[in-house]
Amino acid sequence: MNDQALLVLPELNDPERSASRAAFKSIPFPNTRNEEWRFTSLRPLWNQSFEHISGDETKAAALIADLDLAETAGRRIVFLNGQFDATLTDLSDLPQGVSVRPLAASDAALIGQADSFESDYFASLNSGYFQSGILIHISKSVVSSDPIAIYHVVTDAQALALPRVLYIGEMFSELSLVEVFTGIEDATYLHVPFTEVILKDEARVHHFRVQKEGNAGLHVNRTASVLGRGADLQSFTISVGARVFRNDIRVALDGEAAHATIDGLVLVHENQLSDTHSILDHRKPNCTSHQLHKCIVDGVGTSVFNGKIFVRQIAQKTDSYQANHNLQLSHHGMVYTKPQLEIFADDVKCSHGATIGQIDDEQLFYLRSRGLSDQQTRYLLTFGFAAQIVNALPVGSLRDRLTHEVDQFTRKRFEIEPA
Repeated sequence: MNDQALLVLPELNDPERSASRAAFKSIPFPNTRNEEWRFTSLRPLWNQSFEHISGDETKAAALIADLDLAETAGRRIVFLNGQFDATLTDLSDLPQGVSVRPLAASDAALIGQADSFESDYFASLNSGYFQSGILIHISKSVVSSDPIAIYHVVTDAQALALPRVLYIGEMFSELSLVEVFTGIEDATYLHVPFTEVILKDEARVHHFRVQKEGNAGLHVNRTASVLGRGADLQSFTISVGARVFRNDIRVALDGEAAHATIDGLVLVHENQLSDTHSILDHRKPNCTSHQLHKCIVDGVGTSVFNGKIFVRQIAQKTDSYQANHNLQLSHHGMVYTKPQLEIFADDVKCSHGATIGQIDDEQLFYLRSRGLSDQQTRYLLTFGFAAQIVNALPVGSLRDRLTHEVDQFTRKRFEIEPA
């Protein structure tokens, strides 16, 4: 048996990405003998063939309609099977000072500036072979309350989707960016997106990522951000789909007084696997970071969290917080958690921790004593566990849709009738 995927890749001759392609060809396919993949088997990819396939716009439009956000009307970008789709894209209401254009060969120097994920199989795959990409640029001092949505849609079995997004926020700019990942049900495909965020001094962005792939889809994401002086990244990832979801997040706090929040919520059930790896790299003094990652595991689902706070010697006065909380609803699910601190400075305030457990018996007793059934009690406590992340989202229709997703997931677990 061949323990890797068969990727049918095009022959490209653009010299700007030749180094990425050469690196990809030299990197072995990851397996559980690799420490970074120890708990995440890519067996569902074995002996599968994936290639670039033109997508179905009719199917894509239906999937987008199911997840459409009212606040992003006229500011919608669509990738179909990894390729930018001009027909489904609507930029008729783009704010002044915000531009969106395809990535060009002249942008090669910008790609990988946030983090190249050196020696990473899937990052090199995207960097070397992405079909098309876009550059979102926010001019200096532009502050927009109108969010932009990017829909990454896969409509075909065996499709290889490699979308690329580069976001550059100039000094004092502010914007909200929503990325939604979705695909057809019951079809195996491979989705490998790569998003880079470059924030100049005092720039601010809210970056929301919603992963609602098909139940047989395979999603391996790379997100890299670099923050200038006083820059502020507010990042939220909500994952409710895919057979395998691997999410690697890297943030470089490269300017003094920068701040990053990278919160997440993962819901897994049946045989789903979700694996989040993150690095918060504190490179300059007086920076702060916050990470709250929550997981709800049911059935024989598996959740993996490996988060590192890295503080360099120069990064004095760092204040960083990290927590991973896991709620197990079944006796068969698996949770692996590894929060890490690596500190080379001596004047810092850093904390991390992790919890794994089932619903608290005292809370169950308290609510049951108020007349609620056991099922209702478990439903309310589980919903409340997840709501802490969802309620913090400032985009109203996104918050409402995700609240509905969490509600449906939780009701199904405890056989509670829909509201």
